[in-house]
Amino acid sequence: MPNPNVFQQTIFNAAAATASVTASGRFATYPTCIVEIKTAGFSGTLDIQGAETSGIAAANVRYRTIQSAMLGYSTVTQLSYTTSTAVARYIITEPYAILSFVMTRSAGTITVTCTGWPFLIAQGNDNIRLTDGTYAATVANGNSDALNAGTLFGLETQAWSYGFNAATWDRLRTMAASGKEIGILRAGHLAFRGAPVLHRNGITAIDKVVPFVTGDLTSADNGAGTGSLLASTTYDFTVIPANSLGPCSVAATINTQATGASGLNTHSVRLTIPQKTGAEKYIIFFSDAAAPLWVAEVTEAQRAAGDFEVTAVGTVAAGGGNPAGTIDVNVAGTGIATSNAIIVPNNAYLPATPPAYDCTGFESVRVLVSLALTDLRTAPSLSLVPFIRNELTTTHWHQLAPLTLALLGAVGQSLKQEFILDTHDATNLVILVGTIAGQGAAASVWLSPCR
Repeated sequence: MPNPNVFQQTIFNAAAATASVTASGRFATYPTCIVEIKTAGFSGTLDIQGAETSGIAAANVRYRTIQSAMLGYSTVTQLSYTTSTAVARYIITEPYAILSFVMTRSAGTITVTCTGWPFLIAQGNDNIRLTDGTYAATVANGNSDALNAGTLFGLETQAWSYGFNAATWDRLRTMAASGKEIGILRAGHLAFRGAPVLHRNGITAIDKVVPFVTGDLTSADNGAGTGSLLASTTYDFTVIPANSLGPCSVAATINTQATGASGLNTHSVRLTIPQKTGAEKYIIFFSDAAAPLWVAEVTEAQRAAGDFEVTAVGTVAAGGGNPAGTIDVNVAGTGIATSNAIIVPNNAYLPATPPAYDCTGFESVRVLVSLALTDLRTAPSLSLVPFIRNELTTTHWHQLAPLTLALLGAVGQSLKQEFILDTHDATNLVILVGTIAGQGAAASVWLSPCR
């Protein structure tokens, strides 16, 4: 069948300046990487570096030179060039979670291409099936030219797969070290599971912006001549903190503020709004209905600065003259009510709060969860919400499917559970607590990378 499932990335394309590039984490899922280097009058150096996992310092990887279907001896030496114009290929037969290329240049250009192959490289003289479907002869040189420069990227291969025990791996290493002619052995992806790492420890509260409670918000009538609110009227209001992921839940208690008996329908009300950690904006509901209606939204910067007022539904403008931490409301709201379903749950998650876990080079992560309780006087509950960060930005986090634990209600619902999370090479993963309940409830989360 045709050569399947290769992955290729251009690291440097006729680069004419010193640079460093970290390759895609997808190369960690391939047992073999082939690096092709083309130089044109190039003078400089190239280090091929790797690390087994994030948090470990990268070091030069061991590679072999491909020389007309032969493997040179393995080395970790820095590649050095002086006015070089040539094409060379190297093979890396150990998967690295992080693979990077560090290049210095003083003249000319260099092009580097890295190709991941779902094959193992083995010496072609030990009854190893070769690319033509036959067994290699047990002689110094077999008949395979699979890594010849002219056929490297157009090779046809069979679909057989093999598993290896430790003794077979040792044999393959010995064969590869001999530097004789080689063949290609299909092996598929190598399975790997890393040791669990403690991600969160003893979490007792949700990872969200906290809503206001009774007594947090205060208000006062500004009197006549300051707005368009009715005189002698009791208005209901509340404020909901929110961020880019969503609003908090609405407060259980709705506040009230009466306007004076001036006889003039030109009143306004000043709201004093304390800051909430993680809030990016504040949604104001203000009307004479028991479930007050949406009137406007103010940013944290506007709240903190003062001098901002709600001059019309949905309009916030400077010039109110009110002090920092306050907003003047001049009109009643007409938008959705506080009873609307979209503001009943709290979706103002804070994914940037805990340290993120780097999943580079891994298809999935095992999520190991433990809920500790003081006792069972109240029923426990726990839900977790994974988020990954958008690689193109540093501020956009995207939610994955929630992980809800069914606890103690039936057989197989223990307080320690495992989930498998598809992360697909995400660079930043966090596991947040969406809900937590129970006497003395404290949740801990370990992560174990898999590929």
